[in-house]
Amino acid sequence: MRIVLMIMLILNLASAKKVALVIGNSNYNQGYLPNPTKDADLIAQKLREVGFDVTIKKNIKSVNQMKENINTFIRKVKKDDIAVVYYAGHGVQCKGINYLIPTKAMIAKGGQLKSEALNLDFLIGGMSNIKLAVLMIDACRDNTYPSCTKSQKRGLVQPHTPEEGGMIISFATAEGKTADDGEEHSPYALALSKYINKKMPIETFFRKVGGEVFASSSQRPMLKSNFYESFSFGEYEINNIPDENKPHTINEDVHVVHSLKSIEGKIINIEERKRGLYFPQYKGKIIILKIFGKEVSDCIKEIPSTRKIYNKFKNKLAIVSIQVQSKMSDSFAKNYIKKYKINYPIIEGEDALNLQYFIQKTFKWTGIIPYTLVMKNGIIEYSYDGKVSYKELERDLKKLF
Repeated sequence: MRIVLMIMLILNLASAKKVALVIGNSNYNQGYLPNPTKDADLIAQKLREVGFDVTIKKNIKSVNQMKENINTFIRKVKKDDIAVVYYAGHGVQCKGINYLIPTKAMIAKGGQLKSEALNLDFLIGGMSNIKLAVLMIDACRDNTYPSCTKSQKRGLVQPHTPEEGGMIISFATAEGKTADDGEEHSPYALALSKYINKKMPIETFFRKVGGEVFASSSQRPMLKSNFYESFSFGEYEINNIPDENKPHTINEDVHVVHSLKSIEGKIINIEERKRGLYFPQYKGKIIILKIFGKEVSDCIKEIPSTRKIYNKFKNKLAIVSIQVQSKMSDSFAKNYIKKYKINYPIIEGEDALNLQYFIQKTFKWTGIIPYTLVMKNGIIEYSYDGKVSYKELERDLKKLF
């Protein structure tokens, strides 16, 4: 059975409707915060600049009003839309549950949070099963609200992401930590506003935001994602593909060179071509490019046959792989390579996002993994969506030798 990892073209996502709900709560009876409403104005402005239809709400008084505003927004969101929610204000956790607090909440003890504050799961559940939901939670600001016990951590806990749809959840700081309110704006809001109109993959966007926040405040924003498609807040540009009417030679259509480091530490240069990819260090060899996910069953099942192909034809071919699920830690990668006896280089997908975008746009990769390209002299000779058998790959390779 073929496994589909929902990695779609940027152009498809660019055509989706973009909507946002921005909430800023400042006017608290308990623990006034000067900046959330200003942060909400800033983020709403930046989202409008990149084409979002923005609804902004400030100083929501009660949990019922918060639910009403969220549900009104959610009812407008269609399955193929891109939806963003930004929340600035107080937030606490109780027994592993995150709560966002309305401005007039009557909370004397942690046990009252359930009735007086909004369970973050209410928002997460409502935003499930759409193409992309991005939740940016700028909470945990110097809380004066009670937690459940004296030993309870002050900040929020790591959230879950739903199984349906694609979702990215970003917190302004790490699990169990509090966030600075800042002078005019919070460090998190400033970082978001700095990069939100830049042309970069969304994974890079949140890494940039995290680095900016850490540099200015020592906070470490937390990120949770089950989104495997391609999206940029700013309009992402892929380099122009050369004129198809030009005669093809081995060098004339090079327009981008990716210099990528494998997890084994090897530098691999990959040149974009209008009819394939060229690997200069493997000149004269057939190239097999494998795009896979470390936890996808069909990808794992393919590893022995890929290894066998390499061992049989290693004087005539080279194999390079790109792992497109969440990045592996050094120890996990080492154990993974050892367990499956992988004898070819692996590049992490997060380090090769631009190359993935090029493959999607130019060669019409639909996102199915495993995905295999076989190339000779920089030209794609064969491509396989889903699992390919040893016999099929061997048969096609022999035609190229």
